[in-house]
Amino acid sequence: MPSPFPGMDPYLEGALWTTVHFSLSAEIVRQLAPKLRPRYLVLPAERFVTETPESVAISIGDIYPDVSVAETRAVAGTAQGTTIASAPLELATIIPTPIPHVTIEIRDTANRQLVTAIEVLSPTNKRGDGRQEYLAKRRRILLSTAHLLEIDLLRQGQRVPMQKPLPAAPYFIFLSRAEK
Repeated sequence: MPSPFPGMDPYLEGALWTTVHFSLSAEIVRQLAPKLRPRYLVLPAERFVTETPESVAISIGDIYPDVSVAETRAVAGTAQGTTIASAPLELATIIPTPIPHVTIEIRDTANRQLVTAIEVLSPTNKRGDGRQEYLAKRRRILLSTAHLLEIDLLRQGQRVPMQKPLPAAPYFIFLSRAEK
C-alpha cells in the first residue's frame, strides 16, 4: 500500500523528530552559508526546551503527611505496642527531558545584528510549556527589525496564531518580513 503521506514519513513526528530537526537545520545552514557570504553569517543556535509528558502532574516541593496509619502486631521477643513498618513503596517517575532545538540565525557581518531567524518547528513548539516559550520568542522576533521564516512540517499540534483561519493543508512555511 502506498504511503498516505507522499513525501513525508509520519513516524518521523515521534521519537525520531529531533534527528530530522537537527539534520534539516544543518542542511539549511550548509546550503545558505556560501550563498550569503561575505555579507551575512548563517549560524545554528541551539537551545533546550524541557518537556514533561502532559499526563503527569508535578508538585512544587515535597509533600509530607500530617498523620500516617501503620499496622501493628505483636512480634515474639518484642515489647507490646512495637510497630514494624512495611517496606516503602518504590515507583519509577518521569523526569522532564531536555529537548534540543536548533534555530538558524542569519546575521550581518558588520555588527552581528540578527537579520533573519529560521525556525523549523518541533512538536514541543506546538504544545504545552514549549509552545508558550516559543510564542514569546516569536513575538520578540516579530516586534524586532528581523525577518522570521517558520517551517512547519508537523501535522500534529497547534499551528502558530494567525489573524485569519489557515487553509486545510498538511504543511506550512510562514514568512514574516520585518517591514510588513
